Amino acid sequence: MLGDGANDSLAFDCALCCGTPAIHQGVLERKADFYYLGCGIAGIRALFEVNDARRRSQRVQLVFTVAYNVFAAGLAVMGRMNPLVAAILCRSARC
Repeated sequence: MLGDGANDSLAFDCALCCGTPAIHQGVLERKADFYYLGCGIAGIRALFEVNDARRRSQRVQLVFTVAYNVFAAGLAVMGRMNPLVAAILCRSARC
């Protein structure tokens, strides 16, 4: 629920998640789960864009991690991984 006035107070009580513009903190200050900057709901679009970028980066990290672990662990189990190379790869994967 997104609201910006006292008439939204009852809806805020029933909502799972509710937000209000930061300029309206006095009216719904105790009931809002989050605040966003701006006078309208245009700031919500920016929140969704940030969420999409975060989700994409998490997917890339997950795919890389799984591929790296399958490749490196497979080579190590087969005995084809030099310990020095394993240490370098391990160190570079943390950066």
